[in-house]
Amino acid sequence: MKLARNTLAELVKIVTGDTKMSPYRNGPMLVRLFNEYGWNDYYGPGFPSRWKYAEERLLALNGKPSLRQLVDEVFDAREWIGKDLKAEVAAAHLNKFLKFDGYEVLQEGEHFKVQEKGKIAAPAEAKTPRPPGKPKPVVSNETLAALSDRFLGISNLPPQQRGYALEKFLYDLFAAYKFNPRPSFRIVGEQIDGSIEFAHEVYLIEAKWQDKPIVQADLAVLNSRVSGHSQIGRGIFITIGCFSADGITAHERLQPSAMVGIDGQDLYHVLERGLPLDEVLRRKVRWLVETGSFHHPVRDFMAELEKQR
Repeated sequence: MKLARNTLAELVKIVTGDTKMSPYRNGPMLVRLFNEYGWNDYYGPGFPSRWKYAEERLLALNGKPSLRQLVDEVFDAREWIGKDLKAEVAAAHLNKFLKFDGYEVLQEGEHFKVQEKGKIAAPAEAKTPRPPGKPKPVVSNETLAALSDRFLGISNLPPQQRGYALEKFLYDLFAAYKFNPRPSFRIVGEQIDGSIEFAHEVYLIEAKWQDKPIVQADLAVLNSRVSGHSQIGRGIFITIGCFSADGITAHERLQPSAMVGIDGQDLYHVLERGLPLDEVLRRKVRWLVETGSFHHPVRDFMAELEKQR
């Protein structure tokens, strides 16, 4: 699908939502959209303007079949649910330009799709049945984008406010995945950062926002709480930084770990690449049980997860 430059300029407006005819996409949402078509971009400091980023990516796709797939995704009916917008209005506007390139966006059932101009789409009953689609994500792109924006904003807070903001952010992230989170609570002599229910098990949470790597002494605190409270206790240690390699080794040598670790890179892959947190945790827990290893980085199984999306 090859489009003229002025048609692409109008498509940029539809993709970003800047004309208020289509759903608005912020920076993280645009990154997730285009990463589905071969990029590995990261939203953060130094990111170009939304308009510039979308324009560059659409120019790179121009002339390829994937551009048509992207337009179909943008006009997918599910992207418009809950929005006070009409896809037919945006399609009619874009068609004013697409017709000069030999294309138009036409409604097929509940969706709008790109067709070669003058080519009549086959009636719904005459179509070859498609295989079942992939399951809809547990958490919507809009929710993930909002959580991602909040996460990035925590780094701009004064140090004394980051810990509380991180706890609240994690609570909302776990709630989005229906993990039934409990906020931080205190028992005699101890402060617990919270707990969740996952796969019919309760996990205690320890969360730290600090620049220096997490060492064995840090890990020992949560591990002792988990193993000391019950014989079936489990925990999740979350750091925005990283785990010390020596700290992990020392932790695993002392006794079998009763917890798994999540670091900043793991959270990035969940928020920016849209990897499902429930599946990330499931793989980390299985790795712990099978190998005794506390930390299984998401990057080690990210390719498998992306194939399943």
